[in-house]
Amino acid sequence: MQPDFLSIYLYPIEINWRNNQVPKKNTQSANPDLIKNKLNQVRKSLKKAGLEDLELNVTEWNISISNRDYLNDSCFKSTYMVKNTTKNSYPNQVSMIGYWLFSDIFSDFRD
Repeated sequence: MQPDFLSIYLYPIEINWRNNQVPKKNTQSANPDLIKNKLNQVRKSLKKAGLEDLELNVTEWNISISNRDYLNDSCFKSTYMVKNTTKNSYPNQVSMIGYWLFSDIFSDFRD
């Protein structure tokens, strides 16, 4: 029996590694195609598992995991959102992209 869909969280955050062994910190990715690349990795894994036609939903997505990130209040964020929703929405990659968070009320991330 196969699932009806796969739900994932997706943030453009990368880990910088110190001496290739210890994680230094999470940083905003400079890769403009990171979201597309991550979705391609998920699709590749689904295909390998024989689930290439499975509905893929991004139920939590944003430019940052922090409500205090200065990019949240920038013009860059709006263009980033438009670019990524138009390039990665159905039929290209995903059926749904859920923007998270509209308000700082629900943020439990601590910088």
